[in-house]
Amino acid sequence: MPEMTYPALYHSADKAAARFHRLFLALIAGEYILLILASAFLLIPEADRLLHVAYAVIFVVAIGFLSYRTIRKPEQAWGLTRAIAEQVKSYAWRYAMRAEPFEDNDKARASFRDYLRTTMTGQHDLGAHVAGGRPGTEAITAEMDEIRAGDLVTRRDYYRDNRLGDQVDWYAHKAAGNRRAGLAWVTACIIVLLIGFVVALLKIVYHHELDRIAIEPLIIIASSILGWMQANKYNQLAASYTIAAYETGLMLGQLEETDTEEAFARLVDDAETTFARENHQWAAKQQGGH
Repeated sequence: MPEMTYPALYHSADKAAARFHRLFLALIAGEYILLILASAFLLIPEADRLLHVAYAVIFVVAIGFLSYRTIRKPEQAWGLTRAIAEQVKSYAWRYAMRAEPFEDNDKARASFRDYLRTTMTGQHDLGAHVAGGRPGTEAITAEMDEIRAGDLVTRRDYYRDNRLGDQVDWYAHKAAGNRRAGLAWVTACIIVLLIGFVVALLKIVYHHELDRIAIEPLIIIASSILGWMQANKYNQLAASYTIAAYETGLMLGQLEETDTEEAFARLVDDAETTFARENHQWAAKQQGGH
């Protein structure tokens, strides 16, 4: 069987989602770095005119970053384009597996195009987000048709290896990655706070000798780490991906019991509905803003 390929809309939305994801994180990181840099100037013993110029530049740039993020809302564009990409991918798998609503061979191709139109209906910003793609490319790829033409056993095995198995691995990988990242950032925050605690104790004992050492930069660093963790939602995503991995794993076990077209179509429908629910919940969190 050929490797599954998706409609042009999927590729355009997927690339746009990756781009907006990078932009969103870059803006957040830029804001925090600027604030940390500004607080670090407190460590300079004598403030002169040049230092105040640097302060002014930092604040203007920070205002620019925040204003751009507030107006353009890259996190919402990220959530929208990712949701569209995953929805189109799910449609493609439903079509290739002859699952609802594409069971009827006579109407399947027309129905698939109608579903793509419905996906884009009302998404007024989508055209700007996915600009630069290839909108004239055929919506139904040759590989989708070739996989669809296979018999039940062939399609069932293909779905097991390339959809369910792939999703289990992906969810497990993302869950583990988010857990590691969350633990790393929590550890970093605790280290910064411990350094602040030690500095505070030293300033109590050696007040006159250390009166020019500022604790504020450490506070800003710790606050930035907490904000970064909130923006990335490490703990929430780790829990969500873990549950999704277990749910998908259960479907892998059920797959071998689907010995009729109807049973297989129902399982595919259940699986794709589960993936769609997971993606909808994720997109809602992103479009809710930071």
